[in-house]
Amino acid sequence: MTQTRFELRLGDPTESEMDYRTSRSVPEVPGRGLTPDRYHYLSALPRIDGRPTSEDVGDGVADMVERIRAAWSGPTAPRVRLLPTELAVTELPAPEGDLRVPLGVDEERLAPLWHDFSATPHLIAFGDTEIGKSNLLRLIARAITARFSPDEARILCGDPRRQLQEAVPAAHQLAYTFDTSSLADVIKDAVPALRERMPGGDITPDRLAKRDWWKGPRLFILMDDYDLLSSSMNCPAERLVDLIAQGAAIGLHVVLARTSSNGMRGMMDPLIRRMWDTGTPGLLFSCRRDEGTFMGDAKPLTLPPGRAQLVDRRRVRLIQTALVPASSQANAA
Repeated sequence: MTQTRFELRLGDPTESEMDYRTSRSVPEVPGRGLTPDRYHYLSALPRIDGRPTSEDVGDGVADMVERIRAAWSGPTAPRVRLLPTELAVTELPAPEGDLRVPLGVDEERLAPLWHDFSATPHLIAFGDTEIGKSNLLRLIARAITARFSPDEARILCGDPRRQLQEAVPAAHQLAYTFDTSSLADVIKDAVPALRERMPGGDITPDRLAKRDWWKGPRLFILMDDYDLLSSSMNCPAERLVDLIAQGAAIGLHVVLARTSSNGMRGMMDPLIRRMWDTGTPGLLFSCRRDEGTFMGDAKPLTLPPGRAQLVDRRRVRLIQTALVPASSQANAA
């Protein structure tokens, strides 16, 4: 990257960053301008076909590139690798360990992007409709049921639009709810058992990862269209707020997806705010620019389906999430 600054002729010389008096003397000729030393300059045309005109400069550049390519006999530069526009879940490794799930591939390495639920127990997703949020939850449900038996992990679903029914086998379901009151009731019933798992003062740090002071299945709470389940007046998952920080230790994992509409207000939801404050990463799928910045440093972008920004406390990365086949794929959100 060159650090030299040049200034072409300006419509209003008073806006010049070089010298507004000298800027007035720059003629109305394409390519003419000022250097930082207030000298006039004329830029060269990027062409070698002998035609000193800028009218078809695009053709001139293409001609120059072809001539250079024909004359070059050395090694060529590798093609620029880009994220795929569609990535099948079968192209990724299988879930592993104490649940490491490959969510997709990241733009930097074009290698599998893993989410380790044993280290980072929760996940948040925001985005417009029809861009991959429900597919993300199906991807995680698929990993849970592939990695754990019903005795080892159960899934509690809050799914008002019934997008996940085929993704969660009945044997793994703790409950499948479609409305706010039913979800609140099931969570209310589950919380006492989770509280009994809270580590006491006698639990040493080395035992936290082992989770050997309680028995029973891990609980994964998957909530789709969370904006339809929670409001400023009613948060059905509020009883989970003070358990979020101990999620890894007590076998509690919350994954929720909601629309990016009114995203800033959504971040104020008690559960989402607690998850974000405890370091939970977020996926920001395609989002309207007028929503502004509400999730870390991620700026709203228009992205293809399945493409998202992975946001954590350290950085923002662009990823392509894997597509899970479903007979109702046309209804994926």
